[in-house]
Amino acid sequence: MRASSSRTSVGCTTSTHRANAASSPATVAYFASRLSGLGFSFTAHAKDIYLNTVPAAFLEEKLAAARFVVTVCEFNRHHLLSRFKGLDPEAIRVVYNGVDLDLFAFEAETREKDLILSVGRLVPKKGFDVLLEACAILRSRSVPFRCAIVGEGPERMRLEAQLRERKLTDSVELLGARTQAEVLAGLKRATVLALACVEDADGNRDALPTVLLEALGTGCPIVSSALTGIPEIVASGRDGLLVPPGNRAALAEALASALSSPSVTAEWARRGRRKAEERFDLRKSASALEECFRAGRPVGVSVVQPAATA
Repeated sequence: MRASSSRTSVGCTTSTHRANAASSPATVAYFASRLSGLGFSFTAHAKDIYLNTVPAAFLEEKLAAARFVVTVCEFNRHHLLSRFKGLDPEAIRVVYNGVDLDLFAFEAETREKDLILSVGRLVPKKGFDVLLEACAILRSRSVPFRCAIVGEGPERMRLEAQLRERKLTDSVELLGARTQAEVLAGLKRATVLALACVEDADGNRDALPTVLLEALGTGCPIVSSALTGIPEIVASGRDGLLVPPGNRAALAEALASALSSPSVTAEWARRGRRKAEERFDLRKSASALEECFRAGRPVGVSVVQPAATA
């Protein structure tokens, strides 16, 4: 549930082509702009800027030509500015993804004991293999837990084999795809949401995982990875815990702490909900995006040419 959309205009005073990713959608908007004479803009998310296969020269050309560029976290903004040294910092704006906080309402008193929930596509960057290894450590330490993983994807067979190898089939369940209503119900029941994000071998990674925003809204305590924009969602030790990506021992320790400290996680939940209201409210994100359209900027001024040298 994101504030941006793949429309050619979004109720703004200036006509513009609009794309919701820096890859193919932005390419279409770029050429539509060249043909029509209208400006264009796009939102940069994650794999559209991090995959090793993204052509750097063409991405830079689109960044330079756009009226403005939105991205979903400060980490992404710094990444683009450091990768493309000539970009004007004012040309790239951060608008956090937002969630419907009326739908993802705060629920503090309905949590089941010892239930770890994880939600995401079964792909390497989600780190489900790391989560299963952490669960094996919890089992070896006799920490009571149940783990429910919601999602489907190409890693399913490998994860099923890992479950059998680690003898976790009685305590970890791969639930497959579920509806938004079912995910919402899970967020309201779980003791903790675990998302063990990692950077994939091809550079792919999450930037601002939506399920973490939904967890903040519902008051579901979070344990996740200190990766990309996730520290902008969770302040480790204050409204959740973050661990180094891929560190199964640290993840197990953080989960054990969350499972055994209900008074601490209750405080995380209250602080997390306040943060969601301040930073990740869908209505605020939509208003911020609209303001980007209203402000805009002249076409073709995002790249600052280096001064001539003698």
